[in-house]
Amino acid sequence: MFAPGQRPRRQRVRGCSCLITTLLLLVIASGLAWFALPPIRDLFHTGAPLTISVPTSSTLLIRNDARNNSELLPREAAHIHIHAGESDREVRIQATNIPTIGEALITYHQSPDHTLTFIDVDRTYKGSIEITVPVRTNIQLDSYENGADLAGLAGRLVLNTYKGSIHISHTTLTGPSFFSSYQGAIVADHVILKYASSFKSYKGDITFQGMLAPQGDHFFYTYNGAITLLLPVTSSFSVDAYTYKNQLITDFPGLRPNNRSLPSTTGYAPQAHLHLFTYQNTIKIQRSAEG
Repeated sequence: MFAPGQRPRRQRVRGCSCLITTLLLLVIASGLAWFALPPIRDLFHTGAPLTISVPTSSTLLIRNDARNNSELLPREAAHIHIHAGESDREVRIQATNIPTIGEALITYHQSPDHTLTFIDVDRTYKGSIEITVPVRTNIQLDSYENGADLAGLAGRLVLNTYKGSIHISHTTLTGPSFFSSYQGAIVADHVILKYASSFKSYKGDITFQGMLAPQGDHFFYTYNGAITLLLPVTSSFSVDAYTYKNQLITDFPGLRPNNRSLPSTTGYAPQAHLHLFTYQNTIKIQRSAEG
């Protein structure tokens, strides 16, 4: 017998099971929303490179939300290499040097017009992911552990990683670009900035060698790391730089550090505007040997 208003245990369990099932279906449905655009393909490191057709102007979005929370089985995230290929209508992907097949799964899907290609690398550990793209490609990377290096591109880049380092070389940034890493260093080598840009790291160094857009604001911020800018002798820019615990070093004519700050200008209009800050380390603004 049951008290008035009290349902049998089996009925309560059945109702609870229905509720849990409903919630699970909602979670699964929300998770599948990101992958709603077909086709979805799998790639293993033992197979041939995966080739994806793209238009002459496209955007590549790469993400890895996986975090290594295991202390017993530590895993190193795969490094991502992105470089320009010969074809202007193909993206090629291959995972290399992956220890086991089960840890080399890559999935992707595209928008109906193929201008957006989404690549998910959650299930890749160690080794590297080689991605060849057309020269004119915009790239967005969101990753917790993966480091990335990019070379030979012309496009807008937005790269965010928590643990990994970022290296960009021989690249022209044709749109506003943003680079961020909490633990890793950020290196830009032979890079041309045509629009405003931002380079931010909490623990890592920031190094930039290249040319600045004649107009626009460029931000270089780090807490623990050093900041080094290597610029052509003919560069024109205004600079607002500050280091809390270290020193400012420059060999540009007309730039005279005032204690640990540097509000100054060199060259002629139009001028780029530089904003530099580090709490712990050194700021260097130097003339490039190649300039």
